[in-house]
Amino acid sequence: MRKLESLVRFTLFAIIEELLRIFERIYEMISLFSLFFIPYLRWWKQFTWSARESEAPARERAWSARESEAPARKRTWSARERTCSAREWSARFAFAEELALYSNF
Repeated sequence: MRKLESLVRFTLFAIIEELLRIFERIYEMISLFSLFFIPYLRWWKQFTWSARESEAPARERAWSARESEAPARKRTWSARERTCSAREWSARFAFAEELALYSNF
């Protein structure tokens, strides 16, 4: 019975030691990540933010160009609608003619 208890204690201590080693490795990885990668992320954020600020005037120009294109886009859309409705009515008319042609027989 004593041998079984000592064996159980030994295996429990071995498992606990292995878990502690795993947690130490995880802690080392997290510390290395925070040591090397987080400053790089801060630098990247600063770099991209400054690039965004320098792009702001170009973005505003593009936006104003899009706004000035909006009425022209609306005109082309209404022209497309008119073309589609004209095609639709001509197709309806052709169908009605064909129906009338076949109904005479």
